[in-house]
Amino acid sequence: MKGGSIMDTMDQDELLKIAFNKVNDIITIIEIKDDGRAGNFIKVNDVAVKKLGYSPEEFSQMSPRDIGSTPLENKKKIRELITQGRVYFQRNYFTKDGKTIPVEINSHIINLKNKKAALSVARDISDRQESEERLKDFFDNATDLIQMVNSDGTFLYVNEAWKDVLGYRDDEIQNLNIFDVIHPEHLEQCRDTFEKVFNGHKIDEIETGFKTKNGQEVVLEGNINPKIDDNGKVVYTRAIFRDVTERKHYEMEIQRLASIVESSGDAIVGYEMDGTIFNWNPGAEKIYGYSYDEIIGKNVSLLMKKEKWEENLKNIEKIKEGGVVSHFETTRFRKDGSTFDASISLSPIKNSQGEIIGISTIARDITGSKKAQKALKDSEEKYRRIVEKFIQNALALIGEINKE
Repeated sequence: MKGGSIMDTMDQDELLKIAFNKVNDIITIIEIKDDGRAGNFIKVNDVAVKKLGYSPEEFSQMSPRDIGSTPLENKKKIRELITQGRVYFQRNYFTKDGKTIPVEINSHIINLKNKKAALSVARDISDRQESEERLKDFFDNATDLIQMVNSDGTFLYVNEAWKDVLGYRDDEIQNLNIFDVIHPEHLEQCRDTFEKVFNGHKIDEIETGFKTKNGQEVVLEGNINPKIDDNGKVVYTRAIFRDVTERKHYEMEIQRLASIVESSGDAIVGYEMDGTIFNWNPGAEKIYGYSYDEIIGKNVSLLMKKEKWEENLKNIEKIKEGGVVSHFETTRFRKDGSTFDASISLSPIKNSQGEIIGISTIARDITGSKKAQKALKDSEEKYRRIVEKFIQNALALIGEINKE
């Protein structure tokens, strides 16, 4: 027709033929036998020939089982196809040279010359599957615990770290509910959180407690967010947690030790290897007279005479060589310039690599006990002299009596 488009000059068969061979997917048409079995290929497109390696003539003598489908699988899919009119599934195609191509198949029932046939469009999902496998490998090798949970609380996915930390096998996880692994002390918190996430809220930070298969508590920190479908419905939750159990134990131990340090009557002082003070407890304030703000950043040599600093350096060298410095007696300066007798113990402060980065000292004011010891010694000396004098006088008297 003059002035008409190219579409007007082409019949439907020509259009279908172009579409059939120009798409990038594998398209096949197979006959469906009267007994419901899959018959041979009636028609395949150019992509099927190119990707699977068989000629159109070879395909005409083949059925789906020749490229990897089992008779039982075929019969099942054909039954679904006849019942529902269409079926969607994944499987592997095998090429003529023995390679495997994972495909996603969308099949429809059609009438071809008054007979039932199946039109199938198979998309090569090799790249997507490789991407999914890389992503799964990444998740499974992550040190954090990763989980996906359905609206009914069942697990869609957990990674290897999750299984390792909590101690469950794959077959056990299939029968678990999220609340089966929540520590009893955190159940109420987790129920509230679960409800919030399924209402579309994202939880950026959460600290909670799970329990292992043998009942031990695992402290976790992480975040939870909802997976929302195209209709705006939350279909499952995604969560990433970090096991902070050991860190929490350390924090509790640090708090316990800090409480001991703060309540100690002894002077507990921490300083760097160059002598810069970075820790100063209330006991040190009381004994030395300096407040925390006054002394932090100052050098520890401020607290001792020059010769005592040299003595202290020798003790530090002893500590660095693995020795022990415990309860050695010396003298120290107070803020007002007075001195006091002290019993000092030194210990190393190490970093995570085991390197000595500072010195911790515990000083006890023993001035009172030293005075008491001196008074006792003086008293003992006084009475020793009295006794000696008494004995001398007694012996002299006895000598005089004997002369008479």
